[in-house]
Formats: sequence, structure tokens, C-alpha cells
Amino acid sequence: MKTLSYTLLLTFYCLVLFEAGSQFLVRQTNWSGGVPTYTASNIQSRFWSDINSHFGVWHPSNDSYHHKKACFDVTYLTNSYGMRDDEQAMDGPSARTVVLGDSFVEGFGVAKEDRVTDRLAKALNRPYLNFGTAGNFGPTQYQLLYQHLAGQFNHDAVLVGLLPENDFTDDDMSHGQLNRADRYRPYYVSDGAGGLALTYYQPSLEKAQAMQAEKRSLWKNTLREFTAGYHVWKWVEKRHLKHLFQKPKQHWQRPPSPPGMVFSRFYDYTPADWRRLTTALKAIKTTAGHRPVTVALWPRHLDFARYAQTGFSRLGQELAAWGQLEGIRVIDLLPPMTKALKEGETQEVYFHPCDGHWNAYGNKVAADILGEALGGGKK
Repeated sequence: MKTLSYTLLLTFYCLVLFEAGSQFLVRQTNWSGGVPTYTASNIQSRFWSDINSHFGVWHPSNDSYHHKKACFDVTYLTNSYGMRDDEQAMDGPSARTVVLGDSFVEGFGVAKEDRVTDRLAKALNRPYLNFGTAGNFGPTQYQLLYQHLAGQFNHDAVLVGLLPENDFTDDDMSHGQLNRADRYRPYYVSDGAGGLALTYYQPSLEKAQAMQAEKRSLWKNTLREFTAGYHVWKWVEKRHLKHLFQKPKQHWQRPPSPPGMVFSRFYDYTPADWRRLTTALKAIKTTAGHRPVTVALWPRHLDFARYAQTGFSRLGQELAAWGQLEGIRVIDLLPPMTKALKEGETQEVYFHPCDGHWNAYGNKVAADILGEALGGGKK
């Protein structure tokens, strides 16, 4: 009995020491993993879940989520339509812009007022309706969200925020099959007759939801929200232990970059990537009808590095030329955001130090550039 008591006591002390060390690690460094939020409502949250039969992932209506990392602490709120935005009426004024995109549009890690859309609304004195969402959300989903939800709101313009670094990948079904087999997602695939057909990887929305529900363990989620040790352990497990206990995973092959060049999706994409992207954008333009459609290209770290090597933006140039033929305006933020860097600054100034998304300053610079291009934004 004494041995058991000593063992339990020693285990308890070890766990306390591990938690204390983990707390120090996640609080005193630019820790890139998760951190505890101490928010009970997060335990069973489905803030980014496959709930829409047309485009998959979306937010529940009138919901909230406390998102915390080492370098930001933000609470997201949704309106009655599931948008991270103020309450909007479908039959509101027509002088509004619908904005489509992923986590960069949604404003991952920044307060609502610091996002590109809110800054544009203030600078240009017109509403920018934010339909962005995280959750492996790509251009095919932008198209379907516009057709089945966003397009139902009165508006007279469309802005698509395109993130090349993962938008090409998000629309690649071969990547989804290997890496996100639990997601209900639409893809464009060959129809066997020279065209593309819309298909869904999961056979049903219900099956995807069931697979995701199995991962929402009450005790694991409680540890996730209330202990730092959980996050440190998951970081170690993912990077150093998983390969010891699992069969080697088949990896998706990304497009090659030229020798000596930094890999960047502003440059390294395939004809199939291009075809899927332009098909989705053309569908958005068709749905928009007479309304102008603008595509803004969001750069990330590697894109800045490749641009420094080349001095030009391949995707920006090729998509702008294509857009002229299709009646779609393209604004490439990579060159002007590079130019906006002050002496001695690097692109890191635009990003959260613990996360790959733009911080408030990155959103501000992007909004200033877009505001100028779209009609006299204030700096």
C-alpha cells in the first residue's frame, strides 16, 4: 500500500512539474503551438465545422470562440448567418461589397476592427461583408459559398481574398485524401471528357460529421483548454513520436521549385492548379453578373523571400492577364507590401511571431494598399 501511495505521489509531483515547465515554455517564448484558454465553452466548440451541405466548413450562428496563442488572445463572435461580422440584413443596401476568402479574410488572430474588411469599410465608407472562414477553405468553396449564401445579400461588388500558399493545395483532391480524410469538401476533378466536374470527397456530410465527432473527446478537450502540458505533449508527439508508432504516411508531392529558389505558390503551381483556380473564379464572376469582381493576392513569408530572388510575381502577372480577358480585376499585394517595408524591416513585421497569419499591422498595410486601389483609401 505504501508503494502505491509513493508511486501516486511521485506521479502527481511529476505532472505538477511538467505542467509548471510547460506553463513557462508557452508563456515566456514565441511558442508556436496551442495554449490553454481557460474557457469552458471552448471544450465542445464546433466553431469551424463541416455543417453546410454545399461548401462544408462554416461557423454556427450566434456563436463565440476564444482563440489564444502565445502572441494573441482574441474572442470571435458570429452573427445569425454564421459570419464573423456584425449582424447583416440580406435585403440591406446594395452599396456593399461581399468579401470571400479563408482565415486571412476572417481575421485569424486579430480583433474584428483590425481586419482588412473593417479597415476598408472605415476608409471607403461602405460595408464590406466578411464571409471568410478558416478550416481548409479554398476557391471552390468560395464559389459555392457565394452561390448559396453570400450572393443572397444585396451587394454591388465582390472581393476575393486569395492565399496562394494554401488555396491551390486546398482545392487539390489528392492532397485532401491524404491529409484531411475526415473533411466534407467539394473539389473540381476531371469529368473524363476534357472538362471539370464538381464532386465531394466524403460520401455524405453526416459521415464527415461523425468522423469529426469521434475526435472531440471531452477529457482531451478539457485538458486542451485548461493545461499547458497537453499542448507541449501534443507538440512533442506530432514532431518526434508519431513516426515511431505509426506506419509511414504517404506524402502529397508538392510542385517543384527551380534549383536554388525558395518554394512559393506565387510561382510554383501546376496547369491543374491553374485550371481549378480559374474555373472557380469564372464561376464567381458568372454568379456576380454585372457586379465587378476583384481578386486580391495575399502573400506569406515564403512569397516575400521568392520575390526578393526574382523581382517579379509570376501569379500576379499571369492572373492579371487572364483577368483582363475575363473581366476580373487582380490586385497583387506582394510587390506593394514589399515596397512598404521600411529600411531594416523584413516581412516578419507583417506576421504574428507565433503564427503564420498577418497581425494587425499586416492587415493595416494590406488594407491601405487595397483602399488606394479600390477608390482612395485613407492612410
